[in-house]
Amino acid sequence: TLINQYDDNQENKIDQVDSDIPKFEADPLDANLKNNKNKSNYFGYSYFLNQEALLKIDNLPVPVTYLLGPGDEIIINIWGEIQNSSSYTINRNGNVFIDDIGQIALSGLSIESAKNILKSKFSNIYSTLKGENPTTYFDISLGKLKSININIVGQVNNPGLYTVHPFSTISMCLISSGGITNKGTLRMINLIRNGKEIAT
Repeated sequence: TLINQYDDNQENKIDQVDSDIPKFEADPLDANLKNNKNKSNYFGYSYFLNQEALLKIDNLPVPVTYLLGPGDEIIINIWGEIQNSSSYTINRNGNVFIDDIGQIALSGLSIESAKNILKSKFSNIYSTLKGENPTTYFDISLGKLKSININIVGQVNNPGLYTVHPFSTISMCLISSGGITNKGTLRMINLIRNGKEIAT
């Protein structure tokens, strides 16, 4: 800070620099935020501009509450006396067709329920899967997961229809739509399903 001091006679001019007061320079990040019309100076809005957060969702484990549906890929593994691995994709009707077994409805089931049904069906073909001491073992896992279509409306930058990951949260969906506008509120977000408000 530069302080100009003058005496009463205006004879001596002293320029003194106060070294105790720190000097501040303009933050380039602040300048970038002001120049970017999609950024907001209000706290919290910039969180929904982080598109990189959407790339990390594929690494999440499948929760036990996950329900199977059209588009999900089921991987069936059999090992022991018999070695076999095969994959099936649930069709639009919610079924998979397996050779020597036929058509099986899996849509709406949990992974554990689907495993029990499939193991029972395969036990009719491979008898070593049965009994208290089986010599063949059975397990299923998920490959590619189905996508979910959602409609985002209201004060978002890019409203419309979006295809999102089945593990997506409301926050992730708002990120997909480009974030909330300055006119939008962070305190009133409604989840509507089949015309009914599920949560606010």
